[in-house]
Amino acid sequence: MFVPSILVVASNQGPDIILSHTGYHKVDVPKQTIAQQVLALKWSFAVQMFYHPMMGAIRASIILFLFRVRDKRMHIRIALHVVCMCHRFQPPLVSY
Repeated sequence: MFVPSILVVASNQGPDIILSHTGYHKVDVPKQTIAQQVLALKWSFAVQMFYHPMMGAIRASIILFLFRVRDKRMHIRIALHVVCMCHRFQPPLVSY
């Protein structure tokens, strides 16, 4: 798919990384104003809102691929069904 790859590139090289100084040591980060900190947190939140659904879609695609392989061993098929159900009914990862 083309859209998720664009979102991954945008999230890895986007303004959230630049504004929040991800990967820098604390001594190397210049002092930010409150407005800059709020903007960095907004970008971080927006990227997280794209990241978690994309990870869910990737997990689901892997599970569906393994279903298509049609392994004859019953314990493998049961394990796939269990993982699929756990993935489907997983609570959201966002906590406040």
